[in-house]
Amino acid sequence: MANDSSTGGYLPPAGAPAPVEDAALDALLQLVVVGITGLPGNLVRPRWQPNPPKQPEPSVSWCAIGVTVITPDAGPYIEHVAAVNGQDNLQRHETIEIACTFYGPQAGTNAALLRDGLSIPQNTETLQLQGMGLVECTGFRGCLSW
Repeated sequence: MANDSSTGGYLPPAGAPAPVEDAALDALLQLVVVGITGLPGNLVRPRWQPNPPKQPEPSVSWCAIGVTVITPDAGPYIEHVAAVNGQDNLQRHETIEIACTFYGPQAGTNAALLRDGLSIPQNTETLQLQGMGLVECTGFRGCLSW
């Protein structure tokens, strides 16, 4: 039986809903890049893979994308709910830095499409549904912070 505030002991954080992480986050970000740039899904690839596929030819435009840094805020918000065995609800914000590197003859065009496309509110609705939003785009062919 798991511990709660009335029993003492360690408590794992419970999220409702839990944040998108790992492969689900990679898949969400890939959808955003594909949707805005129009690149085929198989050409917007995870930056790090256990068995990387063959790199596309230099004449093919493609993108490598991956989370590079996750920076949590200085302190979470904790709300004590006495009515539920003294449950504490925790909320934390994070800044997630994503490296999007574009390759091929349309690398600059695709990087600009993504940068500018992320300024259009309709294009960030998918992120907002996950409790995420755009902070800034930095660099021109490099990192995006989400």
